[in-house]
Amino acid sequence: MYVTRLVLALLVSVFFARQMEAAGVNLMVNGSFETQENMLGGEPETYGDWEGDWTEIVGAQNGITPADGSQMLRFIYTLQWGPNGVSGGSNLWQIIDVGAYAQQIAQGYATAQASVKFNRIFFDAETDTQFDVRLGAYAGLPGSFPTQNENTELVQQFSSVFTDADLATWQLVTVELPLPRNTDFIAIALVAVENVQNDGSDPEFDGHYCDDVRVTVTVVPEPSPWVLLGMAAAALLAYAVRRSNLHPGS
Repeated sequence: MYVTRLVLALLVSVFFARQMEAAGVNLMVNGSFETQENMLGGEPETYGDWEGDWTEIVGAQNGITPADGSQMLRFIYTLQWGPNGVSGGSNLWQIIDVGAYAQQIAQGYATAQASVKFNRIFFDAETDTQFDVRLGAYAGLPGSFPTQNENTELVQQFSSVFTDADLATWQLVTVELPLPRNTDFIAIALVAVENVQNDGSDPEFDGHYCDDVRVTVTVVPEPSPWVLLGMAAAALLAYAVRRSNLHPGS
């Protein structure tokens, strides 16, 4: 009975350890937009700053309540200075420091995951419906991001969602990116896309929102300590079953 209880305790430990590992630490700064900041500009060159096209941080509006906290991001224009009929998307970037995982990245054991929630209103038949999330890995110093962005990144993954007009429902987009061994930093891009009507006048977006941005890094070393612990638990369980069969009632 003692061995059986020990096995069960080990298995419970493995389960909760895996849950903690899967949860990770959110590396985003101001990922729920609870802090007001000036986001207008080009691409960022320092960690933790949102920067890009014309967006603003707002509270609940147009019948939409923030997904997390009391504020959310609203996309306004496809350029930092106003509407434009050529550019088809409003982009907002943040550079993310992954230095805490440098050793694991260099060993090829690290994967980054991003999750973002989007919502929008329905105004008319020309209301745009698409949002994108891009996650990229880069080598060098963070100040090099503007010259590398969408041009010489090491690797990039993206995911899209075509949203409905249910104001009460935020739609989740996720992206996963295995990090190359020479990754020094990563960056996320949030994009509202003019996929229905590419407007050149105000407003470009009728009421398009984003919230609860999360980026984590999962480390899966070989062999995983949790795998080894699970193997040990399985061996003890087999021993307990065999002993119970040989000595019934013990």
